[in-house]
Amino acid sequence: TEEVFFTSSELLAYVRDAVEASTAIIHRLGEDYFLDEQFLALENGISEYDLPGDIYADKIRRIIYSSGSTVYPIKRMRQKGRFAEIADIRANTGITTDYRYMIKNDLNDGHKLLLFPASKEDSSENVTVWYIREPGVVTLDADYVDVPEFYLFVKQFIKVKLLGKEGHPLLQDAKDDLRRLRDEMEATLAERFPDDDTEIEQDHSFYEEHT
Repeated sequence: TEEVFFTSSELLAYVRDAVEASTAIIHRLGEDYFLDEQFLALENGISEYDLPGDIYADKIRRIIYSSGSTVYPIKRMRQKGRFAEIADIRANTGITTDYRYMIKNDLNDGHKLLLFPASKEDSSENVTVWYIREPGVVTLDADYVDVPEFYLFVKQFIKVKLLGKEGHPLLQDAKDDLRRLRDEMEATLAERFPDDDTEIEQDHSFYEEHT
């Protein structure tokens, strides 16, 4: 009550730091925690598109094309020989093939998704991008903390920051509690499955891309 040593903006900054610390662990052990989807609006003749505004580090999980009975994953252009292949696709504008994509980093416009060949259609919902999003940013007291399952970790993280600033004698105990909660968080994420289907899938993409 009537605390003046810690400002409201300082507390919110600690919350953001706590969410960022949580997010680093989540991305390392269970990044699908932040899995999201967004339609890619295609424009006829256009090859370059913006990525979702809240995407984290260009982490695209999958891009799916779906129109009527035509459904397939839009695969990423592979490193070997891709530039010659892109040049061939651009030179032969009438080519009919499944879409593929790559990401480029434009100095002025940032990261862009390049579609090959350029879109042959106008559509708002034929392409779905599955991606890992950024967590929500806490800027107001009323804002949602985007890691609700790990609220205790966030709360303890803030306690450690406050006790450290005060030079409180219980700081080490608080750090020990934070370490325990971090370990529990890592264990939870390491064992996290959306359902009871825990069979490990074999990755056949290498073989599929060469057939």
